[in-house]
Amino acid sequence: MAKNIECKLGHLGIRVTSLENSIKFYETNFGFQKIRESDKPDLRLRLATLQLEDSFLELLQPYTPTIKKLAIREEKLPDILEKTNSHIAFNVHSLADAYNQLIENNVKFAAEFNPSESKNLFCYDPDGFLIELKQK
Repeated sequence: MAKNIECKLGHLGIRVTSLENSIKFYETNFGFQKIRESDKPDLRLRLATLQLEDSFLELLQPYTPTIKKLAIREEKLPDILEKTNSHIAFNVHSLADAYNQLIENNVKFAAEFNPSESKNLFCYDPDGFLIELKQK
């Protein structure tokens, strides 16, 4: 049996269409702080690194947009998970509080949320990237 490499997750990187909009979204809604922003001409992109406690999120904006915003619409959860190939998940203390805050910030939701029955909440970032919130 092969030996596993000892490692831990360094960061999660996602492509965005607007670095500024995405930085503001993750700072405002989830408490991330931008720790670095840079231009990488050799990679033909701009990037920003955001931090939330020991977690890092890297936002990548290509010079030439090669991604389209994903369709943002409310659907049933199985349909959403069948159509997406990735998502990011955050643990929260209260789903109801998170839901109310996201409503105030005009965040779009991916599925209907019932505070008394739901164990998780799905919403979208400005590019339609799926975000899951789970109460811990």
